[in-house]
Amino acid sequence: MSSNGGMTRSAAGTVSPITLSGLNALTTAKTYTCTVTATNARGAGIASAPSAAVIVGSPTAPTGVTVANVASGQLKISFTAGANNGRTITSFTAACTSTNGGVSGSHAGSASPILLSGLTTAKTYTCTVTATNGRGAGLSSAPSAPIVKFGALDHLVVSPASASISAGGSQAYTAEGFDQFNNDLGDVTGASTFTIAPADGSCTGASCTATVAGAHTVTATDGTATGTATLTVNAGPLDHLVVSPASASISAGGSQAYTAEGFDQFNNDLGDVTGASTFTIAPADGSCTGASCTATVAGAHTVTATDGTATGTATLTIS
Repeated sequence: MSSNGGMTRSAAGTVSPITLSGLNALTTAKTYTCTVTATNARGAGIASAPSAAVIVGSPTAPTGVTVANVASGQLKISFTAGANNGRTITSFTAACTSTNGGVSGSHAGSASPILLSGLTTAKTYTCTVTATNGRGAGLSSAPSAPIVKFGALDHLVVSPASASISAGGSQAYTAEGFDQFNNDLGDVTGASTFTIAPADGSCTGASCTATVAGAHTVTATDGTATGTATLTVNAGPLDHLVVSPASASISAGGSQAYTAEGFDQFNNDLGDVTGASTFTIAPADGSCTGASCTATVAGAHTVTATDGTATGTATLTIS
């Protein structure tokens, strides 16, 4: 007997168990309790106590079936499982058929999504999903929306295609996968390996850095598919100076002209900063006018160029 509108059925048998099937089958997805009555020559006895309630039948059809192309060249079929109707669902089967001559295919899985291989590239497919439990396979879902089957991953597009950073900075990237016909297979950043050249740089995950100023190439690789981007590394802020000549000798009372070249912390050349630098000499018997220094006491002297917090030194010997 059903508690929620299922057809009431009965069947007779000589021993346990008794099966209700065929014309006596119960209504799928309805809840039932059952009793048993024994009969002998004197008539029917009293019915047993009701059984525990059970839901009858194979699973309800899955819903919300959607299909997407993935970089492996497969179709990914996603869905929402229906009711199991009293028995645990043991598997789901996705079946895809073409509307324009592609090869059909199916594949079973234990949950959503299911990946299906072996279909025909550039053909249109719709897919359905069927659930199975211990009582058998249920009804198929409604078909998915049509989708054109793309090819396998062929090449990557790295974004941003061009970027600039300061030396020691970093740039994050993404990689999008495409088949040979340039159909978009979606984001493959997580599946890609990123590298940078020249070798002064490095990549951690999808973020790349370098310390030498100039043009660099970032390459993303997923299997045999690759894509590249350009990363321009600019010199960082002024860190230290190089004074030229580094060593010189003059007679007492003579003078030596100097230049100062600026560099960042990674030794990238920032150009001539002579005009922006202040020059001093020690010991104090000497002096500097602009970038020219002199001294009158024989011996070793140190010339220092200063631009902001950046400094550089040279040796001046007085004879």
